[in-house]
Amino acid sequence: METILAADRALFHLLNGVWTCGFLDGTMPVITDAKIWLPFILVAWLWLLLGAAGKYRPVALMLLLSIAASDQLSSGLVKKVVGRKRPCCVETDARKLVPCKRSKSFPSSHASNTAAAAAVIWLEAGPAVGVCMAALSFAVGYSRIYIGVHYPFDVLVGWLLGMGVAWLVVRVRRRFWPAPPGSRTLHERPENDCGGSA
Repeated sequence: METILAADRALFHLLNGVWTCGFLDGTMPVITDAKIWLPFILVAWLWLLLGAAGKYRPVALMLLLSIAASDQLSSGLVKKVVGRKRPCCVETDARKLVPCKRSKSFPSSHASNTAAAAAVIWLEAGPAVGVCMAALSFAVGYSRIYIGVHYPFDVLVGWLLGMGVAWLVVRVRRRFWPAPPGSRTLHERPENDCGGSA
């Protein structure tokens, strides 16, 4: 474990203090600020919930459940049990691009929540849409290290936790509330859409 933590700290110092540039110094605090993106996220979620004649309402509900469960598991349980301090609080040479919070570091709730959302979209809408959400989750997770508020291992475990929660939510939905006959997921198309005969 000591070897893993040493490697974690070493990688943090590379990502936070060595592999840096002015462009990222300006953009990473924006990417990581949930308050900036919240209105856009809310509009997109409301469209999934209320738009398209309710076709995507199950996805909206799974997103809500997955993110809520991921957030409670990471912030409400694991962080309290592990109690790891943020690097901006303990690493004397950490670059702090945003104010350092006193809340615990492991795992990253930003990483877990965005990974949960990306996994739901990937499983329900397919990789064509899911890869965009996965790239967003990666950018958010990377930003948490770059600005100095999380170690890489915090982010990695956050991603895994979020994906696990989303997988479980989608699996339970498919097991107990399967799609009705004749319906389809976001990325499926009927055969005649691809040139097949009806």
